[in-house]
Amino acid sequence: MNKITLLLIISLCATSTFSQNGTYKLKVKTMLGYEINPLRSPSSFIDRNGVFMNKSALYNNLPFVGGGIFYSSSSKTKKHRFDFYSNHRNSINSSKDSIRSAIHEGGIKYHLKTKKGNLLVSKLMYRDYVKTGGQDQDNLIGAPLSYKRIILENGYSIKLKRYWGLSIAPRTIGKFYKRRGFNQFKYVHNDISTVLSYHYSLKNKIGYRLSTNLGQRNYSIQKQTSTAENDPDLLDSNEVFIVNGNDDNLNRMWRYYSADLATKIPLGKKFKAIVTAGFVLRNDILDNRLGYRQSVIDLGVQYSHKKLKLSGGINHLGRTYTTLSASGTAALLRYDYIKLRGNASYSFSDRLQAFAQFGCTRRISNSDLETNIALRSYFIGECSMGMRFSIKGCYVERQKIR
Repeated sequence: MNKITLLLIISLCATSTFSQNGTYKLKVKTMLGYEINPLRSPSSFIDRNGVFMNKSALYNNLPFVGGGIFYSSSSKTKKHRFDFYSNHRNSINSSKDSIRSAIHEGGIKYHLKTKKGNLLVSKLMYRDYVKTGGQDQDNLIGAPLSYKRIILENGYSIKLKRYWGLSIAPRTIGKFYKRRGFNQFKYVHNDISTVLSYHYSLKNKIGYRLSTNLGQRNYSIQKQTSTAENDPDLLDSNEVFIVNGNDDNLNRMWRYYSADLATKIPLGKKFKAIVTAGFVLRNDILDNRLGYRQSVIDLGVQYSHKKLKLSGGINHLGRTYTTLSASGTAALLRYDYIKLRGNASYSFSDRLQAFAQFGCTRRISNSDLETNIALRSYFIGECSMGMRFSIKGCYVERQKIR
């Protein structure tokens, strides 16, 4: 909370430097929701004592409340824009008091637009992501679910020709974990991403976007181990490369190659469909262990009519690791993610709006040993509804004292 308060102070000071005769927007929202399986547990598990647990024991569904604020200030010429946001949500106490799900995040962004249409965006963001309790060992690879994260990013977008664009974005990320058995466990992540894109729209407003990306991420994993090597709960066949070993500083270098194609298709005056397909290749340069191939296809539909707006979609992501094996088999580890989403909003006036949203993800894994928590199949979901209040206006020019 102290870091988010500091971001707010910085944003207010920066806004005052160019707000004269400019415009501003302020949005405040509150919401109430329900989260299914926040710890990403599988539907069954056998612990080391041989005790079998089913979905009712592993899933810890929780209601939550939240709210947020967004503030944007632009200069009179629209050359400068400064944004601040802060969002918070926390689970409501349940009968399982050890389970907690919370997200606290905030950030500031500065946009500078040149006369040629080029754009410079600088971002400073903070996030405190809490998913603790129960069987909460990592269901990902090499890190628990809860973390604190700081991101510093600078992106520059250049218009090359009428339809072509180029963007370059160096970024630094620090992620800090509280992991049982470790005095310290953190990632220092530096990467740079370069995207070449092509945008084109036909006369009937069917639009296309083609983009290719080349990026590299350099990780430095720093850990100070206390009792991890002696704790069997922290070990499985795919985590030994992180937990064991005498070196407390591990380095990783992952190089990404990606391409995607998107098209927007009008379906009358009120509907439009958006179809996106993409491919990602990640090479593990140093260890040759955690590389993968990934394909994505996304189908979305949007509806807009006066005060009512609706949107929804389905997404499939398939990821196959190039050398990492699924637990208990010789097959390569593969994940299939199927995601559904939906949003609805209704405007009572220019300032007051009601909204509802839902999202769910089903992960299917070919690593399905019931004695493992990590790398398994799972289902997560959440739904929420709330109110959003917004105002916008112009700053009054300060009068000089005579």
